[in-house]
Amino acid sequence: MLIQNDVENPNVKYIWYNGNVRFPPLERILTRSDDEDDFAIIGKRANIEDLPSGYKILGYFNTPYSNKLSSAIWLVSTKNNIDLQNGNNFVFNSPNIDVRSAFEKFINNNVVKEIKPEYYGSYLLQSNKTSIKLTNISLCLIGLLNIAVSTLWIIKDKNLISILYFYGFSINQLFRIEILRKVFPIIFISTLLICLAWVVQFLIYPLWDQEWILKFIMALIGNSLFLLAFVLKTILYLVKKGGNKI
Repeated sequence: MLIQNDVENPNVKYIWYNGNVRFPPLERILTRSDDEDDFAIIGKRANIEDLPSGYKILGYFNTPYSNKLSSAIWLVSTKNNIDLQNGNNFVFNSPNIDVRSAFEKFINNNVVKEIKPEYYGSYLLQSNKTSIKLTNISLCLIGLLNIAVSTLWIIKDKNLISILYFYGFSINQLFRIEILRKVFPIIFISTLLICLAWVVQFLIYPLWDQEWILKFIMALIGNSLFLLAFVLKTILYLVKKGGNKI
């Protein structure tokens, strides 16, 4: 989904989309036929004079608490016929993993200047900056807490590891046992949650950004590698401390 607008008239936006796109809630006044490519969705306080000819009003935004949508005019088309006279500001949303590649195909590989979200729009509000920082700090603290709890969890097994080692279990067998008991459940449950989030994103909210899921996957991989290394280090330390078996 690509949104184009002119800075001098930001209320009028040109919308192009491919696939199944969920629009904001609206009150329909017309039923769109399959052969109609262009239609408009407007706010109830929008300036109707800004509506170009050739666009039929499909409905009104049913968002009474949104000042922007109440004054907005969305000119929606399924045809990729971008005209730079309509503005040179673009906002692009895509469920594709390689968003940049999908965007370049959408605009026929024209040269564009990318503006980071944190330097534009509501991201500049101090309240939003603070909330983002608090969210990142909270995620870091949760990650550290998870590592600390998992580490204590593994340390508690040191007596069991020592007993199994002297009972005749090899280092490889001990490593596999600890992986199955401690590391695998964390990886399995986290993977299920990631898959569930991915399905929800694609089936319910297809315009969600995927960056948070990718960061969660990277955090899971990093935490899993740490736990694997710590399990192996704990086993080797206990084996070395216990000496050779008779």
